[in-house]
Amino acid sequence: DEYTFCKVLGAKNATAQLTAHWNSWVTEADIKRIAAMGLTHIRVPLGYWIFGDVAPFVRGIEQLDRVVDLAQKHGLKVLLDLHGAVGSQNGFDNSGRACDTKDPTKDCVIPCPPEPLWGKDASGDTINATLAVIAKVATRYKNNSAIWGFELVNEPRLIPMDVLQNFYMRGYQVIRQITGDAWKVVIHDGFYPLSWFNFMTPAQGYTDVILDTHIYEAFGQNTNFSYDTHLVEACGYTQNVDFMECNELPLIVGEWSMASTDCAPWLNGFGQPTTSSLCPQRPPSVASNTTFLKEYAKRQLSAFYRGHGFF
Repeated sequence: DEYTFCKVLGAKNATAQLTAHWNSWVTEADIKRIAAMGLTHIRVPLGYWIFGDVAPFVRGIEQLDRVVDLAQKHGLKVLLDLHGAVGSQNGFDNSGRACDTKDPTKDCVIPCPPEPLWGKDASGDTINATLAVIAKVATRYKNNSAIWGFELVNEPRLIPMDVLQNFYMRGYQVIRQITGDAWKVVIHDGFYPLSWFNFMTPAQGYTDVILDTHIYEAFGQNTNFSYDTHLVEACGYTQNVDFMECNELPLIVGEWSMASTDCAPWLNGFGQPTTSSLCPQRPPSVASNTTFLKEYAKRQLSAFYRGHGFF
């Protein structure tokens, strides 16, 4: 995770390596190609440490400036996505620091915290600090016409519903106080996809609130499904999309994938093994399963178009 990377390398070396990575990972050519393909929006993740004021993380806000400016230059809209919240909202490495509830020292150069802390501290400090970051980012970009919206937190996991809903309502007020009605406010379903009925609706005084769900078939029992089963599952997404779009809030699919197994190296975390029994006969390469991938993409997108779009 980024915490361990920066801690082990130190600020100078971590900054040098991450800057080289950021500059090559997203280039102007990439943004131009996205626009040329007819895509209209990009979702850009950021961590609560982006301003460089939380050791051992290093500063990266100028990289976000760069990508937002490139999007504006080439006519793309940007969804800013708080991917890492104070204390980790899910324990995943993509939150900035991985947490292992079974063995807090397993495969970690720096001992991992035993569990994610966000929203679970009695003082409320983790949520208050997260809201302060949201306010700081919103203030920085409030006059930038490229910004389409702000996702208050990515994939909060095992957070009590009342805590999560309260955070979303407070986060909405932060965004509205700074940007007015200019931005969409995006909330992730928290892995409770069918539990957002009658929440933050226009009738309750909330405007432009969008619900985000993430759909993957590469984890858990799905990673051992046959190609045919994956195709059936993809068609079945329409049921959840229809329910959420019609009965909850306008829906986007903020993350999805054409991966059908976890066979790609380190997909489950650095140094972590795969769980799929299909890896020997189903290598993670496009050339080996092109026909399946085309049909799989078509069926997924057919379901996603029933909502308000996908990233």
